[in-house]
Amino acid sequence: GPGGTSPVLPSQLVTPVRVEDAKAGKDVTVTLPAIDHEVEKGHRLRLVLASTDLGYASPAAPATYTVSLDGDLKVPTAPGVTTAAAPLPAWVWWLPLAGAAVALALLWTGRRRTAAPAPDPALADVPLQITGLSKRYAGSTERYAVRELSFRVEKGQVLGLLGPNGAGKTTTLRMLMGLIKPDDGEVRVFGHAIRPGAPVLSRVGAFVEGAGFLPHLSGRENLELYWRATGRPPEDAHLDEALEIAGLGDALARAVRTYSQGMRQRLAIAQAMLGLPDLLILDE
Repeated sequence: GPGGTSPVLPSQLVTPVRVEDAKAGKDVTVTLPAIDHEVEKGHRLRLVLASTDLGYASPAAPATYTVSLDGDLKVPTAPGVTTAAAPLPAWVWWLPLAGAAVALALLWTGRRRTAAPAPDPALADVPLQITGLSKRYAGSTERYAVRELSFRVEKGQVLGLLGPNGAGKTTTLRMLMGLIKPDDGEVRVFGHAIRPGAPVLSRVGAFVEGAGFLPHLSGRENLELYWRATGRPPEDAHLDEALEIAGLGDALARAVRTYSQGMRQRLAIAQAMLGLPDLLILDE
């Protein structure tokens, strides 16, 4: 550019030149490649020479190399010659269009896959309905963590899932919360099919596989922080009712790291009760 403030390397042109039998004070003739470049008025051309050996290694003994031009550098010019602008390759145009088409196809396919079925009015007053729920282990087509599970929970009913370790109890609860997707079957809460982030989950309180309390915060601070993360109004938390259920008393002001396991579980139940949910899910 003007004044040499914005250097540009035309066509990324760097040319290696091998010089043989060069001695001190000897002139060497070097043929440079042609440059087809339009030079604007006020711009300057600069030729940069650098020396190295074939192995790009410095000599063992100290040495000084001096490379200079013999006389002024003359550049032939052809003011009357103009060059046509090189057309852009075809892929510059069709590649973005193809990428946009693929993105739209993936978006459309993803929406079709994740579109939740319409709510079932007949189940609007039923807290929980599970039908034919199945979940296979990863990489297996025959081994099931949960297989064809169906049951229904009515209002005011307490239902417990009993079974040995590995029976699929926690897996069922995680599918119920939309944390993992079932391979078959469906879960409906108050008539709404469960999907990750389903709005009806705001009516569900849960304690599944640990509450993840921050140990340096007090019990009360953990509950307040959890509720703020939901983005719902503070007055909807019904914090006092939840704290009364926990029954932790003065311990709510202490850091959670000082709690016993039983106290942590009671605090987790209080967290699940925030907002006074219509359906409460507790894992062990």
